Amino acid sequence: MHTLYIPELFAFQQTLRQLSSQQLSQLPVLKLPVLQGWLSRGRLSHQACSHAFPFKDFSLEVSDEVSPPYAALALQAEADFDGRLDNNTCFRMDPVYLQPDRDSAVMLAHEQLALTEKEAMELVDTINRHFSDEPWQLYMAAPHRWYLFSNTHTRIDTSPVYQALGQDVRPFLPRGEDEIYWRKISNEIQMLLHSHTVNQQRESQHQPPVNATWLWGGGVLPEIKTKPLPDVLATTDPVFRGLGYYLGINVVEPGEGMAAMKKDNTVFIVLDTLLEAARENDLYRFITILNQMEQDYFQAVESLLQKGMIDALKIMDNTGTEIIINKKTLLQHFKRPSSFTRFKNA
Repeated sequence: MHTLYIPELFAFQQTLRQLSSQQLSQLPVLKLPVLQGWLSRGRLSHQACSHAFPFKDFSLEVSDEVSPPYAALALQAEADFDGRLDNNTCFRMDPVYLQPDRDSAVMLAHEQLALTEKEAMELVDTINRHFSDEPWQLYMAAPHRWYLFSNTHTRIDTSPVYQALGQDVRPFLPRGEDEIYWRKISNEIQMLLHSHTVNQQRESQHQPPVNATWLWGGGVLPEIKTKPLPDVLATTDPVFRGLGYYLGINVVEPGEGMAAMKKDNTVFIVLDTLLEAARENDLYRFITILNQMEQDYFQAVESLLQKGMIDALKIMDNTGTEIIINKKTLLQHFKRPSSFTRFKNA
């Protein structure tokens, strides 16, 4: 069975159902005949959505209680990384901009900072020099992807940077046995960055400063279980690319994944282009991207199913919704496709 993993596929269902006709007329028209047919005729199920989802389709020992080791997995896909972590715990510690808001702070930018490689390297070097006596060190893989290597076990749970973006960060701060230490480090980094020459120059050019870092995705590489794996993993996401390299799966671009779909193999395609629109609450952009996804992916897969070139397809989102479609379900013409807006994914 082939899989399309589409995070935030149903992010705007409630919003769409509540819009008036006039409000809907201001948006692009949803043109999703294939997807709507699948949602009406496919076999729907809801999986328990935990920290381990969607890694359940891969042979990894990932806890339901603790965030997956996103950093250690993503690191496997970084161009200059040699693939060895030894016994180090690995985190992401990404540059962010926090806007003070009364008694809290709101995260307003991460990749939106548009840091240059030179700016990022200067900041990372400053932090490493200042904390040279601590049992950890920063490594910059890309201007907005910083990794922290610690040679001690760190007992905290964290929240991904994208969950905190645009939010009051207090509910997302590190929690657990070592939270006091890491919050102290975080506060010290903020003071260190406050007067940094990189930030002085950015502010003189009316660019937001890097005034904090965000610790997340920590852990060590998980154990690999014996379980059938996809033959091909198609994605541009660093975590999934690293996952594929770690498991020895053939990793390709999403378009190449479509070309690889056959009866005698399994392809897992990650379509994550809806994520940014959902996080920025941009419904217009969301509909535009989803319509394009229909043309680029859904129609092609429908053709493969109808011609018998593949046996079945599973659609997954990040909330635990799963829809399974095969040629038999496509022939259920008595089930008329209902609108995407009225589909209830939970």
